[in-house]
Parts: sequence; C-alpha cells; structure tokens
Amino acid sequence: MKTISSITLALFGVAQLGAQDVVRIEIKVQPGPAAPVPAVKLVVKPAVPILAVPVGVPPEGAKPLTVLLPKPPVAAPIAVPIPTGPRPETLTLLSGDNFRGNFLSFDAKSGLRWQHPAIKQPLEVDAGSLSLIRVERPKAKGAGQRHTFAVKFVNDDELLGEVLEMDTEKLLFKTWYAGTLTIPRKAVRSITPGQSSPTAIYEGPTGMDGWSGGNRNSVGRAVPMGVNFGAVGINIGGLVPGVAGEAVQLIEGNVIVNGVQIGGAPVARPSLAAAATASGWQFSNDAFVNTTTGATIGRKVEFPKLANIEFDLAWRGYVNLAVHLYSDKLEQYQGNAYVVNINQSAVYLYRHAPETGQSRLGNGPSRLAAPKTSAQVSIRVNKEQKTFAVLIDGVLVGQWNDRDAFAGKGNGLMFVSQGSGATKISGIRVCEWDGRLPLGNAGTAPAKLTEDYARLANNDNLSGAFKGIKDGKASFTTSFAPNLEIPLDRVGQIELVAPEKPAPVAGFVRATFKGRGLLTFKLESWTDAEVKVSSPNFGGATFTPDIFSQLEFNLDKPRTGNNDPLGF
Repeated sequence: MKTISSITLALFGVAQLGAQDVVRIEIKVQPGPAAPVPAVKLVVKPAVPILAVPVGVPPEGAKPLTVLLPKPPVAAPIAVPIPTGPRPETLTLLSGDNFRGNFLSFDAKSGLRWQHPAIKQPLEVDAGSLSLIRVERPKAKGAGQRHTFAVKFVNDDELLGEVLEMDTEKLLFKTWYAGTLTIPRKAVRSITPGQSSPTAIYEGPTGMDGWSGGNRNSVGRAVPMGVNFGAVGINIGGLVPGVAGEAVQLIEGNVIVNGVQIGGAPVARPSLAAAATASGWQFSNDAFVNTTTGATIGRKVEFPKLANIEFDLAWRGYVNLAVHLYSDKLEQYQGNAYVVNINQSAVYLYRHAPETGQSRLGNGPSRLAAPKTSAQVSIRVNKEQKTFAVLIDGVLVGQWNDRDAFAGKGNGLMFVSQGSGATKISGIRVCEWDGRLPLGNAGTAPAKLTEDYARLANNDNLSGAFKGIKDGKASFTTSFAPNLEIPLDRVGQIELVAPEKPAPVAGFVRATFKGRGLLTFKLESWTDAEVKVSSPNFGGATFTPDIFSQLEFNLDKPRTGNNDPLGF
C-alpha cells in the first residue's frame, strides 16, 4: 500500500497510473489545528512501479511532500484504440431510435438492409419507418473534378455539373457522378455559370487530420480539440499521443473518437451536444461544427499568389465568424495575418500584427440577416497587389487593398467562432484564382418573373426570352436585340420564368450531396455499386453512391426528437 496526502493528488495519480492499476481510494478525516484534514490513501497493485517526486517547498523541519508517479515506460505510450476503416454510418428511424453500422442496400419493394456491428445477420427495415441515413463512403475518383455550373430546379433541388448545350426544350448536363442528364427546360429555375476549374490545393474537411484548435475562453489551459480539467492539468480528450489528428472525448464514461463511440452503453445525443459545447469545433458529417464563442480551428495551407479560399457556412442563432489568412500562428490575436470577419449584417477586413494590434481596411454588407441560415463564402486574394475581395453566394460584397506591406507572414488558415448559437463550416476549398471578379454588388431578379432574367458579371442586367446555351455563349431575344449572344464568362446568373414550387410527394427521398448539391427523388434501389432513382425533374438516372452524404426518408411524416444535437 502506498499513500498520497491530498484528494487532488490522488485523482492526479489515478489519471497517471491508470484506473486498471488502482485497487481503491481510502479517505479519512482527521482533526487538524485549524480545520479537519482529509487523509487519502491511494491503494495500487504491488507490482506497479512508481517514483516519489517532490511537490512544493515544505516548512522548515518538515518532510518533503511527495506524489507517486509511474516510472517512465520503456515501450511507446498506449493510445486509445482507434477503429480502422471507414467511419460507421448512422440510421435514424422516425421513432428517434439510432443505429450505427453499414448501409448495405435498399429496394423499393423489400426495404432497407442494415448491418449492425453487434448483430450477426443484416437487419431488414421497413421503408415506412425510416427517417435519416448519414452516409460515409470513401472519396470517389471523380470527386476531385470541379464542376463549373450550378443548376437549380423549380423544387429547389440543385446539381453541379457542366452545361453541354441548352435550347428551348431541354438541357444536356454532364456530371462525374451520374453521367450526362437530359433535363427538361421547364424543370429549371436558374443556371449559374462558374469562372474556371482550377485544381484544389486543399479540399475538405475529411477529418481532423492536419487541423488543430482550442478555445481561449475555456476554463483551464488550452487543449487541442479536447477538454481540460483543473489546475493539475488532467486532460480528457484532445489529440492523443501517437494518434495524430484524432479528436477524443470522454462522455459518460465512454470514449468517443471523432464522434464515433468506442464500446459501452450508447451515449445520449444531448450529452454529445454538451461535449461539443465544451470542447469547441468538432468534425461531423464532412463538416466542422461548433456552439462555443472563441473556439478556433486551423491548419497550414500553401496559398498561391492568386488565391481563392471558399467554404459553405451555416448557422443557428447569431453568426459571427473570423477567418484568419496567411497567419504565422494558429492562435487568435497572436499572429501576423489578415482577418475577414463575417456577421449577419456586414463583412470586415482587418490586418493584424501582435506589436501594433488590429486595424480595419474596409467593410461591406453581408446580407445574411434572418431568415437566411446558410451561405457560400469566397475570399479572393492577390498577394502581390495586396488586394482582397469577398463574395457571398456569388455576389461581390466587398473589395479592398492594403497600402502597407503585406501583413501575413505565414501560411495559416484559421476559423474562429465569435457568435452565439451553432456554426457549421463545410466544403472548404483553397485553389488558384484567375484574378477575375464581378465589378460590383449585383442586383437581384424581381420576386415574380414575367420574363427570363440575366445578371451579368459587370453588374448589368437584362430581361427577355432566353433561347439557350451553345459553344460557350448564352443567347437571348430582348426588346433591343433579336439575337443577343453573351459569352458565359460574362454571365453571373440566368433565371428563368418557371412554375411555382410543387408540393412534396409522399414516398420521396431528399438527398444531400458531399460538398454541395440537393436532390429529391424516388429511390428505386441502392447497392455498393450504383444508386437508381426516379427524379420528378429528369426521370430515371443512375448515380454513384459516393456522392451522397445524407438521405432523408418519409418527408411527409412527423419525426420524434431532433436528429442533430447541434440543430443542422
């Protein structure tokens, strides 16, 4: 039996020695000169090697206070076991029940087959009881292809791809995930051309690998992606030694790795939400999510001379996000960097240096007020000319230049949550930029179109009859030109006269794509090789399963509880 003389040091010893080597903790209260004093005995297994380490400075004539610590092991430290292979998928029923495992197949007649890790035989689930499936599949070979057109349908579905040709009857739309689709023109509400298709320098997130973070507002010292308790520095979570990039939490006595529970009784979803609140940014479903103020997450990126940094932003409550660029330190207010601050009313650009503090270079309207809860953000930087531009949902909202020397002295990219409520960042992409921009804050189409409408890159707009797209040009008939052809790189968006949004159809599935995209369809079948659907917009089609991140079933039926503890 070996003794430690305080409760705090006893708990510290348990954390250091490991609970498996502790037999019991004995606490007795003894009389003291001023107040009762607890006497603590930490009983460990006899074979456990320990070291006696002095703690503090004892009074004159007294024996030194010591704490018992394990002798340094010869072997490498043992880390929390991490599951190999793809992350488990998640099935949620209308009743609110959740199942981990793997989505095996679906058939419109026989329903869904699901493999739970603790059950030998696949589960057969009735299609009428399904609510949601979070899909986790390896990144497909074609996923790196950058599509340069977004097509939005009358039912608010959206697909990314390449417009091969369009006339007054149909649109030929090429994708890597479903081949070439023939889409009736009457199903199309808008077409948004892109500017270019550069290769991504970084695209993600796909996990925590390469990212680090913390929270300056947390109690205790900062721990990358974990929770820190007390002055003794006991760390629950954080980056486990030897397991780079894995976010580990201890919730209700169970170990959670990157949001996946390792054994034990199922952890309640409210507890997972509380853990995310305590530890800052978490990786979930191809995105970073957070509910705390002051939480940071960043990584190093090789920014090109002309850079485009873009991401999808969603929020619940009040959004206030700071994006640090070219920083030499991945710590808030510590680096030489530029900071783009985005809130629901405005966008600001600052330059920051530890010696001189922060100075504003400019601001512009963000147009993110309620009821809006999501946006696509693009930050474009010309390092040599020291110019910066911010686009939100494809519209230029601010353009500024720095007259002093370039403030950024590193290659750090960091996101800092400064708002209240939940924030989600996904579809992060850093790539080369061709240097082109729309010339101003573009107008928007009338709420009710009576003619087709085009918004041009130079802030002009026109109305008339949209005839089609061919050979890289969009054709219109207008009151001033019977055959007006405009190169697509000068077109910001084309909006078409379209019927009202149709009512939801019972039995349809709503699918969310990885990165960006949304599609509603009748799911005919799902296998590991292909997904066959029937769309109200373009009929039958075959998709690769790797494009999907989430499937929602039975859209016309009520749900029990909230499928997402953070509200997304």
